[in-house]
Amino acid sequence: MSWRTILILLLLTLFMYYFGCKARGGHTGREYMPDMVHSQAYETYGKAPQRRTADNQTTNLTNTPFVVFADGKSAREPVKGTIPRGYQPYAYANTPEGYEAAATLINPYAAADKATLEQGKMYYTTYCAVCHGESGQGDGSISATGPNNGPFAGVINYFSAGYMQLEEGKMFHSIHYGKNNMGSYAGQLTKDERWKIVAYIKSMQAAEYAKTNKVSAEEAMRWVRGSVGGKMPSAALAATETAAHTQDAAAETADTHAAAVAEGATASAETDAASVKSKSELEVYATKPIAKGTVITLRNVFFNMASAKLKGESKDELDRLADIMNKNKNLKIEVSGHTDDTGLGKINMKLSKNRAESVVEYLVSRGIDKSRFQAVGYGGNKPVTTEKTPEARAKNRRVEIKAL
Repeated sequence: MSWRTILILLLLTLFMYYFGCKARGGHTGREYMPDMVHSQAYETYGKAPQRRTADNQTTNLTNTPFVVFADGKSAREPVKGTIPRGYQPYAYANTPEGYEAAATLINPYAAADKATLEQGKMYYTTYCAVCHGESGQGDGSISATGPNNGPFAGVINYFSAGYMQLEEGKMFHSIHYGKNNMGSYAGQLTKDERWKIVAYIKSMQAAEYAKTNKVSAEEAMRWVRGSVGGKMPSAALAATETAAHTQDAAAETADTHAAAVAEGATASAETDAASVKSKSELEVYATKPIAKGTVITLRNVFFNMASAKLKGESKDELDRLADIMNKNKNLKIEVSGHTDDTGLGKINMKLSKNRAESVVEYLVSRGIDKSRFQAVGYGGNKPVTTEKTPEARAKNRRVEIKAL
């Protein structure tokens, strides 16, 4: 066979192969893995491209869909305004404003037991550890700070200063929508599962804080969870507040009445103060004026945890101060709030100022002119002791007045 004949046959073969592969009209042509191109399943809200005849034979008729409903679709679209069964709406927008507003959300698992935290750990290990690391230090296998020098930079370390007291609502918001390089996990995790992850992260942070600062697990958990944003369920909150008040009372029992003694208290009064430390320092001034510059600690003024709301048991102490000011019409005072050294400085400053203002508001409600007060907050900048024990920190959490 001559080379011309071979060439002609080769060209003819290529010509037939080309036009035989090309899809046109009712011919699909030749396709590589057609199942990846043409869905073999019914499209949920689309029309199926074929139907079966009475004898169960497939008829490939594009314009005669498999009719399930009258409009030719194989499923019903949801009724407008309805939501799927079991779906729980989330009212906070995926915006910076929505992120900040979510800080007030309450974690239903704030008082999680060991079994619940184990579940949270399982979800965390499955979905979060790849970036944040099993220990939460931002050193997961695909993190740029991880052992494998992964591709993702900026993965947060849950133990860095900016995140140890991050509000739980913000953490939930980030898991729901995603944040920065992290995508949303709302499709992989239910609402409860997301909250359990947040509870587990808080448990890790509390354990680290307790170890570093040598405080109890309860105090550590109060610090990472209760002192900034987010609220604990009422039962858990009541339990932690009861523990806090017990601790505060013990610290006050160990304190002295140096200011009262300096103003001329008798030896017997000093003895009484030493034996009954909840006795108000204001009692000394029921029958004598308060000298300018005198600083007095309001012993029995209490607030809700991480709040400037006065507790009911503060009434007696503040009423006693109101009576003193009514008898001394020229007395003007500075009311100062103080916190301990835990927590973020700017937050403590704001909290201490708000607590001082709450005291002023109560005294004004008792008929004292507001011009006689100055409300200031010192945060943790003026401690009465620099010790790091729970008792010492309780001493530093106080409200004082100073005669001006």
